[in-house]
Parts: sequence; structure tokens; C-alpha cells
Amino acid sequence: MERYDVSIDHLRLGTISDADITHSVHGTLLPSGGLLTRAFLQRLRARGISQVSVDATHLGCLTDEGVRLLKQRRDGTQKNRDPGHDSLASFFSDDSPLFARRTNRAGEAYSEERAQRFRQSLENAIGIFEVLGAEVQEVPSSMMAEMCGLPARLAEMLLEDADQSLSVLECDATATPLSNRCSQMSLLAMSTGMELGLSDSELASLGQAGLLHDLGLFLLPPKFRNPTTAYNASDLGIYQSHPYLTLRLLEGVHRISELVRVLILQVHENADGSGFPRNFKSHRLHPLTRILQVVEVYLSLVNPGQGRPALLPHDALTFLLFQCQKGNFSPQVLRAFINQITLFPIGSHVLLNDGQQATVVRRNADQYDQPFVIFNNDARGQPQALAGTELRIVSPLVRDQHSQMRLEKEILASLTLDSLI
Repeated sequence: MERYDVSIDHLRLGTISDADITHSVHGTLLPSGGLLTRAFLQRLRARGISQVSVDATHLGCLTDEGVRLLKQRRDGTQKNRDPGHDSLASFFSDDSPLFARRTNRAGEAYSEERAQRFRQSLENAIGIFEVLGAEVQEVPSSMMAEMCGLPARLAEMLLEDADQSLSVLECDATATPLSNRCSQMSLLAMSTGMELGLSDSELASLGQAGLLHDLGLFLLPPKFRNPTTAYNASDLGIYQSHPYLTLRLLEGVHRISELVRVLILQVHENADGSGFPRNFKSHRLHPLTRILQVVEVYLSLVNPGQGRPALLPHDALTFLLFQCQKGNFSPQVLRAFINQITLFPIGSHVLLNDGQQATVVRRNADQYDQPFVIFNNDARGQPQALAGTELRIVSPLVRDQHSQMRLEKEILASLTLDSLI
């Protein structure tokens, strides 16, 4: 197959490559199905790579001019086709509920091949969101279709290996905190919904709402896109208007259901009426909103963006449990959320009662306080069940003193949502 060398400056961000992008020395740089993201180009430049090799048949799709021609052709021949809706409808069908199709991998070691694919899928989601945000004033229909179809791809990860899917939820340092959080929120909301046994249509709505709920922030100055920026009174009013801006952007998008629009408008509401934009209390909120609320607050605590240290995931869950006792979260939703990520969330470094250190890698059915772990001194990396042994987790461990902090239990009762996020 004939190939051409192309300057990386001519590659089109947001394009999914239908063939491997390679280099004569470094081999395959981006496998088929990968998304051309800003992070990918930055990695190439860091390695001193200025040109890549592209399959001749896909050259036009990967460059600016080729993409423009392709979009014109698609817009002219597929006006009545909705690929984003088609992919969702075929995947979220309710014929065989997703929660019943999850693969049980209890005690199984992680697969490096799965890890690479999962990271690529998450990076694609983040990259598409970044490109969509950059073109938010005039979003191409093909790009919106890609965005609306992303929840199906993320849900595929959960079906294949839910635990390993959650393990790759690390922030892409080259992407905005907003893009990271929205992609993570979509995945975690669907995972929680599966745990609750929701229908496929409800899971699709959760995935889309989680992904799109903050899209309106791209219409505001960049300072409003950091989830933890401290605002003055004037800026706060502007920030709290963004759910309406998101709905305005989605007005002409027929593949976004009325339920998704309702959820987008309610994500930032609080049970006590202190949220925004309409100060609704819990009795006026859609049941699915309660899932998004838990996920949104958790992510704000463990990935707060610049300027604030992150809480350890275990401490963030402890805070959510205290708030649940005050009536701020649904007990059923919080139980499902903890069941899927465990009380010491997947990826946590922990100290055991015998002095060993370990990493949490898998849940253990409903025994959320006795997950599968890998001992730090185990060269084989084989998950070990704590259930049925004398071993217990004593405490989580701080990995980075500069970016993570413990939450003192003595002050938990006095903390509020506003004081932490």
C-alpha cells in the first residue's frame, strides 16, 4: 500500500484515523481507530518527530483540506442519516440489558492490551471534546455525531472490564480539566447506572448528559473552564448561567433527547436547594440527576484542577457518606457508586494490617471494603482477594504530598459542599 510523508502541522485535530500512522524509525505512532489530538501532536514534538507516514487512501481525511471535502460530501449525501443516534440506538437497545452483559473478571490480572485500548478510547473522548469546544460556535454535524456516539464506546469498556476501565481514569495532563472531567463523568455515571440495573436508554441518557453538561462553558472566557476557580459575585453569576448556554448550543441537535436536556439543566442543583441555575430541591429533581450529582462532586474532590490539592479518593467517599447522612445525596445511588469503585477506590495505594502496602485493582462483588489488591512486593502482579483472610486495609496512602491531602475526620461533620468544591 502506497504511503506518504506528511508534516504533523498539517494533520487535522479531532480526526479518527482509519489506518495506522507510522514513522520509519519509531514504528506505529497511532494505531487505526486512534484520534488525532493535541496531546498526540505534543508527544510527537517532544520526541523530535516532525513528519509521519500516512496511508495514501486516507491522506485526504487526515489533512485540513481533505476533511473539508469529506464533510461537504457527507453533508450532501447523509442529510437524513444520524450516525450518532444510530450508534447509540444499536448499542443501547434494551434487548439485552447492559448491566447483565458485564464480564466478571474477579481475581483476573489486568491486560496490557486492554489498558492500551481503554486509554486510547478515553483519550479519543477527551480529544473530541477538546476539538468540539474549540469549534463550539459552529459545530460541524459530523463532529456532534461523533460526540453523541461516544457514550457507547465508553460503555463498551465497562462491559469488557469495568475495573480496568476505572483504572485508566487518570487525567490527561495536556487536556483541559473540563475535558477530562466530562469524559470521566460520562463513564462513571454509566457505570453507576449499570450497578443500579438501569435500562439501556437511561444509561445512554446518563452518558450523554455527563459528557455534554458543561459544554456551554466554552462560550465563556477560559477562566470559567477550571472547575475549581474561585469567582467573585459577578463572575459567579456568569458561571452559573452555563447550563442554559449548553442547552442553547444543543437546540438544533435532534439526537439529544428531552431527558438529556433536563439532566443537563439539573446536574449542578443540590438537594437542599443551594445549587444552580434554578435552586431546585431534591423533590423536584429527576431520579437520574442524583447519579450525576454524586459523580460530579466526587470528581471535583479528587481532580480539583489547579490551585487546590486533591482529596484522597477514600476520603472523598467518606465526605460523601457524611453528606448523605445529611440528606444531600441518595443512599441508593451512593451505595451503588461505592460498590463499583470500592470504599478504597480502584487505583488507591493502601496500608494493610500486617504492614504490607498494596494497590487496589478490583472490586469483590458487594464486599466493598475487601477488594482485590496487588501487593507492592509481588513481581507477578497477581490480584489477591482480602476476603477470607486476616488481612484488612488500615488506611489509604498519600502518593504525592504536594498534590494530595488527607481529610481529618474530626472536621468532617462541619464541612459543607461549598467549602470543598
